[in-house]
Amino acid sequence: MAILDLSLSEAIWQFFSRNDGKRDGDTFEELVEIILNRRIGVPWLDGILESWERTPGSHDQSRDFILRRLDGEAWAECKNYKKSPSRHIVSATLAMATVKRVRTILLFSPEPFNRPALAFFSSFQEVNDINIHAYHGDTLLWLVADNAELIQARFPEVSGLLQRERARLPTPQKINVVVRVSKDIDDDERLGRNPEPLGAGGVSFLPQGRCVEIYQGQLVALDVYITNHDPLNDMIGKLEIIMPERSTLTLLSSAQGAAAHGSRVDVKRASFKWVRYLLRASAGRVNGQLPKITFTADTAYESATSDTLVVTQRMAAVFVGGERGAMKRAAAILSGARNRTVFLVVHGKSGVGKTRQLQEMREPFITTGRLVHTIDCEEAGIRSFRHFARLIFRKITPGYVQEHPQTLCEVSVPNSQLAVGRPQRLAELLDAEDGEEPDIEEMADLFEAVLSVVRRPRAFMIDNLQSLPQAGINFLRALDERDIRSAVAPLFAVTVNEEQAGQGSASRAFLNDMLTRGVVWSDRSGETPRYVTFPLTDFTAGEIEWFINDHFAVKHGKPFSMRYPNLMRELTRDVVKRPLFIEQFLNYLSDIDAIEWDGETGLMTVLHEERLQEAIQRAYIGTSLEQLLTKRWTLISAGMKPGERANFRLFALLGSIDLDHLRDFGIPSGQKTDWVLRGLARVDDGRLSFYHGQLRRFFFDLFQFSESDIKENATCFRRVVTRSDAAGLTAHYPLAYFTAKASLKPLALNDRRSVVPQVRNDGPDHGLALFLRRVFKSTLAALQAGPILGEDIDLLRWTAERTRHDVRYDVGIAQYDKGRERLSALIGRCDDSAARAAFVCFAIANANSYFTGHRDREALLGLDEAQYHVRQHPQTFPNSLLSHLADRRCVALKSLNRLPEAGRAGREALRLAKRSDDAERAARLVFAYIDIGNIFQNGHALIPSTTFTRAGKSRVRNALYYWAKAREIFLQNPKSAAYDADTGPMVELYHIQSRLLVRDLDGLADLMDEQIRECRRRNRAFFGVKHLLLKCIASLQHPTLFSAGSPPVDLALETVQWAIGHDVRRYIWMARYMEAKVLLASGQYDNARKSFLAAAKALHGVATHQGIEEYHYHFYDDLVLAARTFGWNILGDTLDLLRSPMLRQRIRNVFDLDEPGFARLTASYKGTARFCVGDDSPYPSLRNRNLPYP
Repeated sequence: MAILDLSLSEAIWQFFSRNDGKRDGDTFEELVEIILNRRIGVPWLDGILESWERTPGSHDQSRDFILRRLDGEAWAECKNYKKSPSRHIVSATLAMATVKRVRTILLFSPEPFNRPALAFFSSFQEVNDINIHAYHGDTLLWLVADNAELIQARFPEVSGLLQRERARLPTPQKINVVVRVSKDIDDDERLGRNPEPLGAGGVSFLPQGRCVEIYQGQLVALDVYITNHDPLNDMIGKLEIIMPERSTLTLLSSAQGAAAHGSRVDVKRASFKWVRYLLRASAGRVNGQLPKITFTADTAYESATSDTLVVTQRMAAVFVGGERGAMKRAAAILSGARNRTVFLVVHGKSGVGKTRQLQEMREPFITTGRLVHTIDCEEAGIRSFRHFARLIFRKITPGYVQEHPQTLCEVSVPNSQLAVGRPQRLAELLDAEDGEEPDIEEMADLFEAVLSVVRRPRAFMIDNLQSLPQAGINFLRALDERDIRSAVAPLFAVTVNEEQAGQGSASRAFLNDMLTRGVVWSDRSGETPRYVTFPLTDFTAGEIEWFINDHFAVKHGKPFSMRYPNLMRELTRDVVKRPLFIEQFLNYLSDIDAIEWDGETGLMTVLHEERLQEAIQRAYIGTSLEQLLTKRWTLISAGMKPGERANFRLFALLGSIDLDHLRDFGIPSGQKTDWVLRGLARVDDGRLSFYHGQLRRFFFDLFQFSESDIKENATCFRRVVTRSDAAGLTAHYPLAYFTAKASLKPLALNDRRSVVPQVRNDGPDHGLALFLRRVFKSTLAALQAGPILGEDIDLLRWTAERTRHDVRYDVGIAQYDKGRERLSALIGRCDDSAARAAFVCFAIANANSYFTGHRDREALLGLDEAQYHVRQHPQTFPNSLLSHLADRRCVALKSLNRLPEAGRAGREALRLAKRSDDAERAARLVFAYIDIGNIFQNGHALIPSTTFTRAGKSRVRNALYYWAKAREIFLQNPKSAAYDADTGPMVELYHIQSRLLVRDLDGLADLMDEQIRECRRRNRAFFGVKHLLLKCIASLQHPTLFSAGSPPVDLALETVQWAIGHDVRRYIWMARYMEAKVLLASGQYDNARKSFLAAAKALHGVATHQGIEEYHYHFYDDLVLAARTFGWNILGDTLDLLRSPMLRQRIRNVFDLDEPGFARLTASYKGTARFCVGDDSPYPSLRNRNLPYP
């Protein structure tokens, strides 16, 4: 083919090809060398005297030419390929350049680099502070043509052709602008792991009218890539972002410094510029239009791009109040600090907005120049340190370093002796998901080396730290100890769910360490601390009002709180004050058509005022989140078709699904949208997930996957378990993987082994507890089927040991019953000692479950059966286990009012505890002393001192003696709490009760406040309610102890809110009862009546049989006396709630008394409970009346 039949570009580059048709790299490098020494390149190279050196071909270290100067090096790399090169072609050059701290890289290629490569070069420059100039395609052709005379001596044919055919040179597009919109802002693509800049996580502006799902409060990034194709001239232009009128997106800032109304941007010759604009989806809006981006250069070139962005409205927790605003300001200050490793810890209970707060911090992290990496330990299903380390390094390691890990040998960090093995460690970690656990110190060294490659500092947002294995937390501690002191020192922002971080777990210890070493942030001057903690608490009443008003449309100039002041008062009084609960309650109001979302404004409007008022006043809000979700699901599922319900069950099983896989699982896009609009699900990072982890856990527990469920979804289940990438699914679908296997068949022994270490190494995470139940169920099935393996028995015993010490791992009464039944049969066949020990552990754990439901008789039967096995082989059991068994028998017998037997069991528990010699000894002694002391202060009746006491001592003195001994033992052995998480709070609770009983009030107020703060800090909800009740008792018995003598109304309300908010169901009724007593003391008799009825309803909810009602007869005595005294007409409501015939008759008798008879009754009545108010009380309505006691 004649040369003139080709394009000029093809004709020129034919001269740089070999005879076999392939391109000749050596000849092309000769051409580049001539051009380089004409001093082309970038401004700082112009006019220099030094010459470019050509590197040896055998070891050029990924660059063909090098220019050495005192102020830095410049490299040039040549790529003579027939096809358009990608960024991977020059990845080795980029990797070495980052390690060698090169300032400038010149790339030469006859074929143009593809668009992903150019976009990556743009962001690479900003991330690494390296200038890249790409002479490629027409840009290089123009450069060669401009130097035609200079190359004539070496390449006469090329020079002659260019001079003859100059008119055929293509007209270059000097400026090119590409805009990309990203919802999920992470730095994977910028670091080169996502070679497609318009791929997952972002969409192009083309075609016009593309719909993008975003959510209120979500950050949106507009990435602008500007390329200057001119080989000789810099380009200066004006970059401008023009926001449309009434936009739903708010322009926040630009990470790269471009101003909202335009700024001058200098794009170097043959180079790139990348600018990021950050926008936030505005509150209470649905539809919006993206802004117009323009770049106007000297050529009057303009790129005008706009798009309509359809926002799928989902409410976000609006961050109001001082503490949330302070967090955002602190994040900016801490992110701006350099040269120190910083830890920022957000902690609080479920649903208070920890994850939302972390997302809020993303903005200041980005705007202060940090690269941001996000890991949700719960969603990612992290199950080992290797899994966590692999996830970390896949995020932080640039693609060009992953492809050329040997460059890490060149990086200098303090532990240089580990440098040689870095490439192998990184490659092995990234290549294999499974394998041996890596060494923590080696991983810390590798981490610092990788950080040093990229010159931009990082921020790591680690959500749900409590789901991270212990070794992963130890890795964070190792990084803390290294205290990286360089420009790339990392910032770790982590969240800890205090309800899931169990006592004694690694995450709880980490949190306590941060609380001890760190400071609670406040706006202040001075040195920036390394450790900062943010305790997130519930909304205040004012914040709730702000939240509601922000999401309801204003009518006639009045917000919701002014139009419905009574309803707002009810909301702020009784609602669980957590953002998640309030969001779900508003969604519930939408479910019942009391309110609706306005599709134009995204705000809520009231549809049905009576329905709204009824929903609020009927106290739907005064329940737990689980109860509210149950109501919601009842309504939503009623309107679903069978196929839709089956799809949602599948979603509940999987936990989250890739959007690309929705069709594989048969879930239509319309169903996904419906779940999102109802607030059940969300779309983030290309995945459909539950709106919150609590929703995922609720629905996972709600659906008991029966055989019919499995058959109905058999195809989907088989796809999850048997796909070729099933091993990879364990990382993304841990619940699906284990649950599907456990549903289709029992877990194999190896699967059970893989779960157990996770539960051993960390506290009671909900997901791990679910796995533990699967282990338990599968082990029982294995024992039933046979052959019997010793490892199965050990696993079963370990399961029972775990629940014996921590009821949060409770596997359920029915499962315990099955375990005892099968172990009993096994003992009958082979009389195995391990099986007997497992049986005793199960009996103790089973009894704890029975005690929670006041099923004391069933508990005692199981304990007696265990006692029988102990008597058969007493020498095979440790004394600590026998002491625990005797102690549980003491509790059961005392509850059944069999006091002499309870005393003997208590003495036996104490004797065995003293004889034990293991680490559990102190805990067993403490509980034995406490439970013996409780015998003398039983709530049923006054106990004569002759029952179980030394001669001459009263029952109170005996109780105080044993409780004092328990505290003495605990103070001598504080680590006993490691064996029973409740030891410390229980000891202090009885110590405070002792001082109240003997009226030792000196310093008692401070002690009580300290214990309440400790319960808050350690998330001990159960004991927090008990301590608040004790404080109420002290305030009523001794009015001047805490205040100026007024009834503690606010304290009583706080107790109710704590009990409801933490779902402490056993004590909600008692908190309401205490609220009624305080309201009586303050003269609010009508409100007291409401609280009494609320307490009766709450007690009815937990009283599963009439024996529980009779156990709490004090309460009903008080209720009846108050009703007759103040003329309350509540007889019918009270009788309807009772199961006990004896109590019903007792109430009727009191109500039927004539006035003289009732006067005699009240005059003779004396408080019979542990705590009561005497006849000298300043509150007449409480004199000689009982008080609820914890």
